[in-house]
Amino acid sequence: VCLLPDRQTHVQTRLYRCSPSPSYQEKFLFPLDGGPIGRTLLLE
Repeated sequence: VCLLPDRQTHVQTRLYRCSPSPSYQEKFLFPLDGGPIGRTLLLE
């Protein structure tokens, strides 16, 4: 199951400067309201 990208929402990750080994522990949560699921859900 894949979600196709939405053209309205853009998310940018944080920058970690001056760190030789940054830790990328981020979670991306995208709420689904149930409306456009038929257009954005792709079953493979």
